[in-house]
Amino acid sequence: MNSRQVANQIASVCEALHYLGLVAFYNPPRERACGIVQRISSPSTGMAARTHAFGSLEQYLSLLESGSFTCVLPDHSVIQASYDCDGTSIVGHSLLFWPSPIVPQEPLDGLEDICEAVRMCMDSPAQASAICGLLLRSPMRFDFDPDRASDDHPEVHLHTQFDDTRIHVDRPMSFTSFVKMVFRTFYRETWNSIPDLAELHEQRVLLLKNEFEPGTHNLSLSWSSWRET
Repeated sequence: MNSRQVANQIASVCEALHYLGLVAFYNPPRERACGIVQRISSPSTGMAARTHAFGSLEQYLSLLESGSFTCVLPDHSVIQASYDCDGTSIVGHSLLFWPSPIVPQEPLDGLEDICEAVRMCMDSPAQASAICGLLLRSPMRFDFDPDRASDDHPEVHLHTQFDDTRIHVDRPMSFTSFVKMVFRTFYRETWNSIPDLAELHEQRVLLLKNEFEPGTHNLSLSWSSWRET
């Protein structure tokens, strides 16, 4: 897949999810040069969010305030996707799913309302509890980073709980595959009730190096719909 195909896939999947009522807000993907590769991501680079601790409310809030997201789900969970392409190949990705850390008592209509609810919870969870409660769950970020692959740095890995946690993952994934994994894993009722989700077209993303096996005594995830036969 080249950069234009990746951008088109992200846009079309977000539009399909929005049509199905499964996305509240989304940003059209943007292509930009990043060194020798083309990066496809949200309009904002998201660098501000990287200044905050992984999994913190400050980081979640920064993603929304800066527009550094691909889409926001109706429950205020965030999906963020970034792909690096070199010619016709995907050579890296960062795919984030952040379960919503807030449970509002009343519907929130816009991004500013969501941000204000988060700020209230950060200032005083006890005082905010009548309006909005906290439900703290770790974000999950799947990185495909072949240039840094080593015995201690799997080519594809999952960050969760802590930024320096790298759980080996069997293969990289297209945006469609990632979205389908999110809904099938974390929104099983939605997945089962909307068959159109399973019909979203997937494309395979190839490993580039595949030189390093999962480390001894380390967790390893094998989830992909793609299997060797």
